[in-house]
Amino acid sequence: MISSDVVSLFTNVPLTFTIDYILDQLYTVCSTNCLQLSKSKQCVDCKRRIDFQTLPGIATSKTHFSFNNKIYVQHDGVAMGAPLAPIIADIFMAYLETTLMDELISLGVCEWHRYVDDTFVFINPNANVNGILSVLNGFHPSIKITYKVEKDNELEFLEVKFIRIPERHTFETTIYRKSTFTALITNWNSYVPIECKKSSITSMIDRALRICSTYQLLATEFNEIRKIAKLNDYPTSMVDTLIGIKFSKYRNKQQSNKSTTENFNDNRQIIYVEIPYVKTTTSELKKRTQHLGELRHSARLKNKTTTTTTTTATTTITAINLDQAQTSSIEKHIIETGHNMDWRNFNVVCQGNHHYRRLVKESLLIQTHQPELNKTTHSIPLIVFPDGFSKTYLPDPAK
Repeated sequence: MISSDVVSLFTNVPLTFTIDYILDQLYTVCSTNCLQLSKSKQCVDCKRRIDFQTLPGIATSKTHFSFNNKIYVQHDGVAMGAPLAPIIADIFMAYLETTLMDELISLGVCEWHRYVDDTFVFINPNANVNGILSVLNGFHPSIKITYKVEKDNELEFLEVKFIRIPERHTFETTIYRKSTFTALITNWNSYVPIECKKSSITSMIDRALRICSTYQLLATEFNEIRKIAKLNDYPTSMVDTLIGIKFSKYRNKQQSNKSTTENFNDNRQIIYVEIPYVKTTTSELKKRTQHLGELRHSARLKNKTTTTTTTTATTTITAINLDQAQTSSIEKHIIETGHNMDWRNFNVVCQGNHHYRRLVKESLLIQTHQPELNKTTHSIPLIVFPDGFSKTYLPDPAK
């Protein structure tokens, strides 16, 4: 593995060279002599080519800026932040790839992945890295390309560290931070909305969940996030809560996607129908349409029930949308097995008028009894009792 980077690409892009390439792709020149004629005698394509050539020139090489009370004109390269800068830079790099790729492959390049001016490359073990670099730097004198070779089976690319696992012939990924990283984020004592402070933590958590390829690397990154948060005076309990919430959503999404993939990977057409619930009519409709195919139904409740589900039985009956399925473990069980739930035959394990306290009780029961049907680890993070209670202190749902 090697990674390469173009030194100061934007300010070193050869404008005339790149604009000529753009014109060649857009307009075909009938002959060199036609361009040398007066505009009135030129063909239509040559006229359009000359007219278009002035536009990127005005937007790039005719850019004015001041420095030390002097006015300058940028005659080459593109200005950082200019609207056309990323487009022209990307076109130049695409031209480089198109022109040199066959030669690079012959030198041992297996795969080539580029993001703007940063490139991640797989090469053969016996490839000549200096030869590859020489070909790249010989494309145009305005640019200079540097590279970095993997060391100890590790290579950093952008914000990702790639770790080669030779014995398994695979790769692992985790977060990479440069040596200049200061760990400075929005301080907890800053006079800003609390949402901004939480976003400073959740953005790092989301990045870890997206990049870390194993739970071990993810746990290590979570510890790094805790250290960064502590350096910026964030409460440890709040950081642990945010990590727990984000990780629970991540796990639930993984399980939901896996269940959907395993159970609905056929090519059968799925039809969604929403009808109002009328007790006798709806039951009769279900019987008469049963022979048409596998039917599934669920009640989408407008408000959460406070006692039992029988109090909200008059809401709408709809088919479960498989692309937007609910994350309820009971609903997953119905989808996977096709069982009909007897909503009248169940026990109320705990009661409470406060919504948050009910969530805490549910989390303690899940942690203590770990029911097979419910795959949720907790309804809300248990900060005070992370390991749950002894079974002697909690009611048994089976009784």
